[in-house]
This record gives sequence, C-alpha cells and structure tokens, in this order.
Amino acid sequence: MTVRAWPDSSNSGQYHEPGGRETVSSSLFAQLRAVALDDPARPAVSDRATTLSYGELVSRAEGLGRRLVDRGAGPGDRVGVMVERGVDLVVALFGVSAAGAAYVPLDPGYPKDRLRAIVEDADPVLLVTDSSGPGFAVPAVHVTSRAAAASGHAEVVLPTASPEDPAYVIYTSGSTGRPKGVVVTNANVAALFDALDETFGTPFEDTFLAVTSVSFDIAVMELFWPLTRGGASVVSPDRMVDRLDPHSDGGLRDLMRRFRPTLFQATPSLLSAIASYEETLRSLRGLRVLSVGGEVFPVGLARRLVAALPDVRVCNMYGPTEATVWCAVHEVTAEEARGTAIPVGAALGHARLRVVDDHGFEVVPGEVGELWVGGPCVTAGYFRLPDRTEERFVDEAGDASRRWYRTDDRVRSRSDGALEFVGRFDRQVKISGVRIELDEIEAVLSTSPDVRAAAVVAQRGTDGSHRLVAYVQPVLARRDHTVSGTESDHRGNWGRVWDAAYTQEPNAEFAGWRSSYTGDPIPVGEMRAWLHHTVRRIESTRPRRVLDVGVGAGSILRSLAPRTERYVGIDVAPAAIQAAARRLDEGWDHVSLRVGDADGLADVRAGEFDTVVLNSVVQYFPGLSYLRRVLTEAARITGPEGAVFIGDVRDPALVEAFHATVVLHHAAADTPVAELAELVRHRVKTDRELCVPGDFFAAFAADAGMDVVLELKRGSARNELTSFRYDVTLLGAGRAAQLDAFAAHGEAVPWDGVGGLGNLKELLERPGPEPLTVTGIPNSRLMMPFTLCGLLADAAPGDTAADVERRLASDDGVHTPEIESVAELGDRAGRPVRLVPNAHGARRYDARFGERR
Repeated sequence: MTVRAWPDSSNSGQYHEPGGRETVSSSLFAQLRAVALDDPARPAVSDRATTLSYGELVSRAEGLGRRLVDRGAGPGDRVGVMVERGVDLVVALFGVSAAGAAYVPLDPGYPKDRLRAIVEDADPVLLVTDSSGPGFAVPAVHVTSRAAAASGHAEVVLPTASPEDPAYVIYTSGSTGRPKGVVVTNANVAALFDALDETFGTPFEDTFLAVTSVSFDIAVMELFWPLTRGGASVVSPDRMVDRLDPHSDGGLRDLMRRFRPTLFQATPSLLSAIASYEETLRSLRGLRVLSVGGEVFPVGLARRLVAALPDVRVCNMYGPTEATVWCAVHEVTAEEARGTAIPVGAALGHARLRVVDDHGFEVVPGEVGELWVGGPCVTAGYFRLPDRTEERFVDEAGDASRRWYRTDDRVRSRSDGALEFVGRFDRQVKISGVRIELDEIEAVLSTSPDVRAAAVVAQRGTDGSHRLVAYVQPVLARRDHTVSGTESDHRGNWGRVWDAAYTQEPNAEFAGWRSSYTGDPIPVGEMRAWLHHTVRRIESTRPRRVLDVGVGAGSILRSLAPRTERYVGIDVAPAAIQAAARRLDEGWDHVSLRVGDADGLADVRAGEFDTVVLNSVVQYFPGLSYLRRVLTEAARITGPEGAVFIGDVRDPALVEAFHATVVLHHAAADTPVAELAELVRHRVKTDRELCVPGDFFAAFAADAGMDVVLELKRGSARNELTSFRYDVTLLGAGRAAQLDAFAAHGEAVPWDGVGGLGNLKELLERPGPEPLTVTGIPNSRLMMPFTLCGLLADAAPGDTAADVERRLASDDGVHTPEIESVAELGDRAGRPVRLVPNAHGARRYDARFGERR
C-alpha cells in the first residue's frame, strides 16, 4: 500500500528533564518520580483547597502503590479509580501506575448502570476510592488511608512496568450503550507526550487547568503531560459548565485569576457556553495555548475565540481514543477563522495519517476517503473484544509494527496538506457535491401530522448520478387497519431500505445493525452473542424442516442448516439473498434461497415445514392485522407438530423508555428537561416500527390451539436488543407435548424470599429434578430507563439534562442481579431456563428452571 508522506517523528520515548538529564519514559509514575528527584519542593498539583509538591505527590502515590501491590495488583492488572475530582484523584491515578497496573477511570458522576457495566467488563482486581461504599463487589482501597500508610509497607517492592504494559483501560460509548474498553499502553502515552512537547513546547513552566472528566481520555493531557514534565496541574471542581458565571465563587473565572494557568483545553460545547459570558471569556487571555477538541470545531466559534484571545494559540485537536487522545492538530489563524471550515490539520509528531478508499488504497489529494491512523499512537485494541479489534485495526502486510486504526471518519486533504473533516461513514451522502444527512431529512418529514413514518435513501440513476428518494407512510385511523395497497407499499418501502443496506455493506456479517445511541454498527461481539442465544432458542424446538422468513445475510441459516433436513430462506431484499448465498457451504443441497415476503406463506402447503422462523422482521410489518394473517399461515404450515419462532419483538410498554434513553444520550448537558420530554413524545409518536404486546400472542395462541412462550432476551450486553425486545415461540399441541421440560412450573418462590444469587444457586443445585419458578425478579436492564421516564415527568422548571444525569447517578435503586447471571445459574445447574415477563408489568420477570437434564 502507498503511504502519504505525512510529518513523522523518531518517537524515541525519551524527553529532556531540567538539568539536561535524559530519561527513558516508561510508566506515568516513573516519569513523575524522575521529575521529583530534581526539585521535590516544586508545586505539582492543586485543587481549590490543597496543593501538593512533587515530593508529596510522589510519596503519597508511592505509598498507595505499595498498598495496591500488597493487595495483589501488578503489571497487566486493572485497578478501578472512583475518586471525586481533586488532588486525591491525581494521587490515585499515579498510585495505580506506581503499582505497575492499568487504571480504569470511574467518574462518580456517571450513571451507576454505566459504572456497573464497566466494572463487570473490566474485572478490576481492586478499586481505589474515597468513599466507604462504592457499591461494587470489588475489594476497595482508600486513597487517603493515613492509617494504612503509617502501618508500613516499605518492604513492598514496586514493580517495573514495561512500555508495552497497559497504562489505562478507558471505556467509550454512551451511558446507555454497552461500553467497550480501549487498552492504552505506557508506550502509547509516552509517544503522545513527546509529540505534545514537539508541538507546544515542554510544559516545564506551564500550569494546566484540568476541567475534563477523568473518564474522557482528553483528561490524560491535562493531568499527566504537565506533571511528567515539571509543570503544574490544577484540578477544577466537577461540572465546570455550571460554574461559568464570572461572579461565582470557585467558577472558571475565579480559577483563572487565582492559579493563572497557561494551558487549557475544552470541547466546542463548553467553549460556546464560556463565550456567552464576556468576562469569563476575557479571563482566558493569559493562556499560552487553548486546545479545542472532542467535537467538530464550528467556524463561528473559532472566529469569536481568535478575536477575543489575540495572543493565545488556538489549536483544533483531533483524535479518537483508539489513537491515544490526539493524533492531529491545526493552529487556527484569524484569516482562517473568517473562512467556511476549520481543518483537522496535520499529524502530531507521533502519528501517521492516510486517507484511503474502500479497498485501503490511498486517494488523491482533494478526494474524500476514510482516515486511517498509524504509528506508536495506535493502541492495543479493545479489551476482551478480539472480533471488534480485528474489525477496526489493520496490520499492514501482517506486520503488527505497521498497524492502522480505521477511524470511520470521512476526510480530504487540502492543497496545503491539512485535512478537512467531511463526515462519518454512516447515513451521510453526497448529492451533486453537497453533503446530506438522511436522518435529518427523515426527521423533518416525520414532523408532519400526516406522516407516521419516513425512510430516505440515495439511489443511483441509469446515468450514474444519485438522487434522494423518500418513502412516506401516511397516518391511518388505526394502526392495524390497512388496505392491501398500503400494505404492499409498506413492505416494498422497507424492502428497498434493506436492499440498500445490504448493497452498501455486501460483506458485513451483520449489515444494517446499527446502534440507535451511537449510529455505529452494534459491536460484533454483542451481535454474535445475540445470534448464539437466538439460535439456541430456536434449536430448543428441535427443528428439522425450516422456513426462514427474513433470512437476511444468513446468520441463523449458517448455524441451523447443518442440523436440518431442509432449509428455505426468503427475504424481500435481493441484496440480502445474494449475501446469504455467498455464505452457503459446499454440499448444502438441502438449502435454497429466494426473494419473497411473508405473503408467500399462503402458497406453501401444510406440513411442508415443521418450523417457521420470523426473526427480527415483524417490526417492519404494516400492522397487527397483517401479523395475524402471517401467523395464521405459519401455524397452518407447521401444523400440530410444528413451531413458529418470532424473535426481537418490540414491546409497546417499553417504547417511551427506549426513546427516553436515546434522547438523553444525544442531549447536550444544558438542554432543558421540557425539551427532552417533548423530543421523547415526538419520537414515540413518529416511531415507524410495529410494536406488539404479549397479550396479542397469547390471544392468537388460544384461538389457534397452540402453546405460547414469551421470553426475555438472553445476553450480558445491555443494548437496545436485549433491553427492549422479547422473543415468542408458538408450539403446536404435538410439539409442546414433546418439549415437556416446562410442563409443570413446580415450586414457586418469590425473589424477595430467595435472598440473592448465592441462595438461588443452592436451590438449583439441591437434590431432585423438580422444576422451580422464581417470581418477581427486578429487571436490572430496565431500572434506569423507567427511572429516567419518571425524572422527565416530574422535573422542576429550569431542570436540564445534566440535572437528570446527576439524579440518575445518585439514585441507588435496588440491588438487582443481572438477568444473564440468573440464567447462567440454571445453565450451570443443568436446568433449562426460561425468563418470562411477570404478570404485573415489565419492571419484573419470572425465571422458570426446568427439570435437571
């Protein structure tokens, strides 16, 4: 592959300390201690109440590190850090580094569900905290434990961390999506600091005002870069966006006047808020460098900052977490601020940048392509997600030393070599050279009172040009009252949408499966877990002759087909059938594929199949009448010895909760709650996918003489599939008699009387095969969404999204077991498990454990 000649650096991993002594960089603590040897009395870190010198900071961090080592932490281990903002936070971070371990930041202000998910995934050996009750099943070490320090750990030897050992594991994604950890090594961080020295000068005489949450990776620049170079760091209080009034005590202007920092970084959102207070904005004039990043830098804001801060270097910073904070920079000039866009810029000294086409070949200057990042800034990948790592990280020619991270960002290079950000590789298109967001057009169309749903796609004409086509479904008097023409149009519209999705991602294993929270593809690991549990659920019905309606790219087909006598897959999207065909193995003569929809079931003779699969398709049906007709045909085809599986059904009782989590995820901190609530109502009103209550299936089964089983989704990930959808299995009388593991529910025990997972484990492992049902288990996945709906409904005038987030974080709720933890106890005890909705609502569920196999 051809690589563009971007600026490069030697990335020696070294820096020059005061006095000219050259030190090899390894762990963060090793660099801090080297600086402290020159001038231990030099001020290092401050908050509003306390200042620690370098000697004091090293002493406290070293003491904490020895305690951590004594408790079993060391290189390669992960240690959680959950400490309020202040000097103790910095002590905790350097203390973990002193132990040779990697810190996992846990901002106490984050929602508890997110923190719990991080702790479960990161599996830290210890948790450093300043509170007595962190609420996690992880041994805690207190950062300010004077007694522990005095008790003596001098004999504990601190390990020497290598450059390739992780320095930290930081989690990305939204507060409601399943976070994923990025593993950043000591070498990655050292290379970043070298590049920052080269770009901005070594910050030996600088003071950095740190305002960013430690769970946001740009905090690494604020806290560690100055303190490994002899400079100083000032840790601001939490939520600086609430402290911008120039007359507030402890606010931004007060901190600027008191500590006179010379370095400051912020997102454009925060700087926009700062710019609304003239006196607060003017207080930044004493800065040497203002770095702006984390979001697209609006040119209007750049113009305002450059004019108000004429002697300050205003620099646009770019970098994904996977490339160690920052990998590109552009200093904004007054002339450039009068233009139309602020460039991403050129590579920092430790990074290599290239712009490539869909095949990984470099495009010519001026042409749009995907930005790949290489060099020592590229991290080790995602923690315990090898599939996701393989998808996003590319080893050129199999050489791991020439590794690239695929950013999924669309950029182009200007004539001067600077890069311009164009957009994302998601639903953004270009028509006649103009960038267009399809989601924005759909949102505008959906605001019409006459439109229930809208889908917009870009289609290529016969002359090669593109045009936009909008498919609109009108509002009807009743959702399930449709005429045949409307049904046909509805199915055709969705067919074209999915055909476009499979055409754009022809080789994707899970084409079209994108998160409503991030817009990115749902992580492959989560999708494979979803597939695994779905296949297991279908296999439990013992299928032999399968008709798969909505076969997609054939993921379920590939898992089930080897154990069936016949398998037929149909799909409305021709591109899906083509994708599925490419996945067929040699010798699969019993498998056939064709383009078609659920209406085709009427042409299938009774008994031809014993299993019909309708997985993740009924949400695209035009109404309940259509669904009822399809299920009637499926029951006719499979007969009394058959089964019908309906997967990923959307529950109407959860629609508001789902949209509330999405709206809060995308909201700016200062968004009024009244606006959030209105957005939720709008999204619920314009939701174009079919939602089906469980009572519908129960009534259908009673009329058809079938057994029905409704089940919660299995899986450890908390995403929109596991939290807000359920599965349905309809069994003919003969098939139900064969599958008698749950014929009797056995003893029923309320969850409140069980007393926790430990007691449940004993109940399941006791002698005897008798079934057991545990009723009324709180649904851990839905606690936060339902609490959020209540907060939106009961908010006081003037409340903002930040207030809602804060209340969510402070709401202790009830300790509930993870759903998958309950199910796995049954698996380990050799009992089949069914997690079924509770009769009293979605907040609780019942766990049915069948006879021991």
